[in-house]
Amino acid sequence: MPIMKSSNYSASNLLAIGDWHIGHQSLDYALLKADLAYAKKKRAKVIILGDLIENAIPNCASSQFESNMHPEEQMELAIELLRPIRTQIVGIHSGNHSYRTLKAAGIDPEKIIAKELGVPFFGSQHLWKLNGYTIYSAHGVGGGTTPTGRLNALLKLSKLATAEIYLMGHIHSRIVHKEMKITPQGERTILFATCGSYLKYDESYASRMLLAPGKMGMCEITFGTEPYVIF
Repeated sequence: MPIMKSSNYSASNLLAIGDWHIGHQSLDYALLKADLAYAKKKRAKVIILGDLIENAIPNCASSQFESNMHPEEQMELAIELLRPIRTQIVGIHSGNHSYRTLKAAGIDPEKIIAKELGVPFFGSQHLWKLNGYTIYSAHGVGGGTTPTGRLNALLKLSKLATAEIYLMGHIHSRIVHKEMKITPQGERTILFATCGSYLKYDESYASRMLLAPGKMGMCEITFGTEPYVIF
């Protein structure tokens, strides 16, 4: 998990987006298209945090009956949606829904999507730089059923890598958390943030499991004297 060779990215805004679940019947397609249009208009850098497609294959946790297109069509739509902003994409992470076909057939849909777009594939985790800030991003794991559980899953990233910004998807809710750390350069703000999903709550997995609705959509980070999150 090396720092990217092209680690001198600069941008006034970074958009963290993921958990689209293209192909699921509960996808909020209007919200997704609006967020992508916003990304293009802002000319911001974009980090894709995984689970772009639902990828409900046989013998997986998701129900194929909740999908309205098969995985190949899902990949094609993801590529079509991302192509207009491909020059803004810093990297694409692989999510647990991609791991289904990786485990079953050695094929990672998000790796194929990244290759088709000509953008870096970040795998499950990556360490990189933007505006001089070290960023550790991952699709993420765990999260539990409570706000505390979701926050703990996010904070665990700091045990894996040393960074100033930690970004994660997977938990289907936007969270922002800040901590102050003492460094050789003085006090430094450490930012933790997640993106939300694009699945509507009604008839979703969260609804069936009696989980609270999470905040949907992307997370926007703006850089000034320190990074801060705009929802």
